[in-house]
Amino acid sequence: MASMRMMAVVAAFALSGCAAEMMQSTPMPAVVDTASFSMKSWGRLLHQWTMDADGRVEHVQNPEPFGDRAKQELLVRRIVLTPGQRQSLTVAIDAVKAKLAEPEDCRRRMTDGPYGDLEWVIAGTPAKLPWNANCTEGRDAELSSAVSKVDRIVDDAARATAVVERRPVDRGAL
Repeated sequence: MASMRMMAVVAAFALSGCAAEMMQSTPMPAVVDTASFSMKSWGRLLHQWTMDADGRVEHVQNPEPFGDRAKQELLVRRIVLTPGQRQSLTVAIDAVKAKLAEPEDCRRRMTDGPYGDLEWVIAGTPAKLPWNANCTEGRDAELSSAVSKVDRIVDDAARATAVVERRPVDRGAL
């Protein structure tokens, strides 16, 4: 009986060593290092955000992009993304990359949709995607939807927090 217990203990130690070795040899998927996003319409900023390597985000929103520019102010929020949010961001960016690998295709187009840039760095490799939401049917519409999902992760998290700063609109920059 004692030898059976000893064998069970030895087996448990051996298995725990194998599990630890497997965990060490299985590389963790790379998460997004840094990212930024901007959305404009008719040359006016709607919102933008930038995430640094520590997951800190500065989110800037123009709540009245087509109002009197002399009276406009930008709303600034700052958050830190959780590891789960960063992983979600990485998965969403991977979906964008998968759509980019497909042939371009737009079967129905509208004019004057929002546009901007999505930039990211994953595992030290930078990428930049100028995007627009003018396509309403086809691969390009699906790409725009994938870009929107990336934005929603950060935009929704930021808008759920309080404004920490108000800035005047720089008429030359926006």
